[in-house]
Amino acid sequence: MFLDILIGLIVAVISNAIFGTEDSLVFSMIWGVFCSLVPDIDLAIYLLKHKLKNNQFAHHHRDLLHKPIFFLIPGIALYLISPEFGSIWIVGTLLHFVHDTFEGGWGIMWLYPFSKKYYTLVRYSPQKVFTDRKEQDLIASQYGRPDYFQIKISYEMILQIILITTILIFAILIL
Repeated sequence: MFLDILIGLIVAVISNAIFGTEDSLVFSMIWGVFCSLVPDIDLAIYLLKHKLKNNQFAHHHRDLLHKPIFFLIPGIALYLISPEFGSIWIVGTLLHFVHDTFEGGWGIMWLYPFSKKYYTLVRYSPQKVFTDRKEQDLIASQYGRPDYFQIKISYEMILQIILITTILIFAILIL
């Protein structure tokens, strides 16, 4: 999540520098964070539906909104109205899916609706393409973490927090 926020902030600052005005930087940054996190609305829905159940099968939340092609359509429409905010939407959501492909879970449906296969590049998965949820769950039951959502302090997390703070301070100083 921290990395997604960081990505949203960076995308917003770059997009604002290319397309925007100084007055819109704060709104661009808020929009960037929203865009980089919006695919995970399905996680909130999943947790509510499953009474906050936290286990190696929480990747099921990605069946609802983690379909990159569907995020391109509103992004293109928004780009036609506002190139700055449309580009933030497209790049922010796309990078969220890239992050999820490399970092967590058991894949997302990159080619949906043309294919229902899940693709992952996480290092702990012995398989990179899953044909369906049953196959995905079999690997998750063998290699998944029962504490999927438990936050563990790591050097990467500390670095991400430092980078987010630096970008926010930089943006405040620009204003």
